[in-house]
Amino acid sequence: MRDRYWPSAPLLSEWAAEIPLGIGSAHARCDLGRALSVKSSMASTFMRAHFDVVLPLFQLRHTDLPSAPPGLRERLAVFAGTLGSSPHKVNLRKQLFALNQTLPGVLIQEYTDGPSYDALLRSSTFGLVLAGRGLHSYRLLETMNHGTIPVIIDDLSELPLSEVLDWTQFSVRISPRSIKHVPRILEALAADPQVVLRLQTNLLFVYQRYLSSVERFVLAAFDLVVHHLYESRISQVPLIPVSSQVQRILNEVIQ
Repeated sequence: MRDRYWPSAPLLSEWAAEIPLGIGSAHARCDLGRALSVKSSMASTFMRAHFDVVLPLFQLRHTDLPSAPPGLRERLAVFAGTLGSSPHKVNLRKQLFALNQTLPGVLIQEYTDGPSYDALLRSSTFGLVLAGRGLHSYRLLETMNHGTIPVIIDDLSELPLSEVLDWTQFSVRISPRSIKHVPRILEALAADPQVVLRLQTNLLFVYQRYLSSVERFVLAAFDLVVHHLYESRISQVPLIPVSSQVQRILNEVIQ
């Protein structure tokens, strides 16, 4: 099989015969040797740059992206979820639930599913995303599915397809240590409509092209695998620059 499909790939002389695929704990490690790992929920400290590939957690439920043009929506932000089971997740989510009602337009509530949750996302500019299964969460793609900008409260995980997707251009990432600043951060971001517009425009492009179906992100992952086998670099997807403006806002609020 190697000789037929990748006869001259440099890594194949040392590369394992299988590519482990997995969805599970970000901290679980096996003796991969030279095997390339393709999985979700991978911690950045375990990620081997230009080698491993991270997939998103996904559900088969899918709706069409909103037809409304990008811009501020009726609600500023939303999060719906349970407290979880691990002590770290319970503590973080308790802190988040305590922020409810601290800023008009931000709704933080217990888990809801189906049309009501879809409607909440469609009417919100931002969607808060916390670790769910492992370090990743189904909420990430669910939020993006509605053109809602994900606010990722995490500083440990490697985000999906990060070698080609610059997540700083279409999402906001906040350390859990700064969770108390979330209302002020959201308010400051919404005060700059140009930042919101650029984040949404990049988000819609990236989601439609790479993350809107299992087929799309599996093909993108396979393309990365091939580049890794041939030890060739791949360029990141060009997007409208906005990350420096977002970082400036984060710095002003948190400091």
